[in-house]
Amino acid sequence: FVPRMLAQDTPGHIVNTASVAAFVTAPASAPYVVSKGAALSLTECLAHDLATVGSKLGASVRPERYGADNSDSTKAVAEALASMTSAGLAPEAAVAPVIDAIRNDTFLIGTKPSLDQQLASRAQALGERRLPPVSIVD
Repeated sequence: FVPRMLAQDTPGHIVNTASVAAFVTAPASAPYVVSKGAALSLTECLAHDLATVGSKLGASVRPERYGADNSDSTKAVAEALASMTSAGLAPEAAVAPVIDAIRNDTFLIGTKPSLDQQLASRAQALGERRLPPVSIVD
């Protein structure tokens, strides 16, 4: 449907409904959480793609919780992840941070210097209900 909307060259907006599960984890919920995280990421990518081509369309995601409240067992809020980079690290360059992270019980293991800033920028934008910035690939 997006190509058809683009061809019309009229203002419009795509709203994908996800769930707060895009940001929250709980035991035995991986398939559901992953699908909601995918909806969030898909919408974020779409919004950037639309802006890049100068489209009159926009995209948003609405991560609402619907129905029964069964989030009482939730113990952690998922960290927003930095975008994947095509430039990999040599194994020897990645080993030390991984070992340190394991020893320090770190959930998100960063190997690039810009990761902390990318996560902070993303979290701030999401907290302000704005589209997160495009991640810098370094």
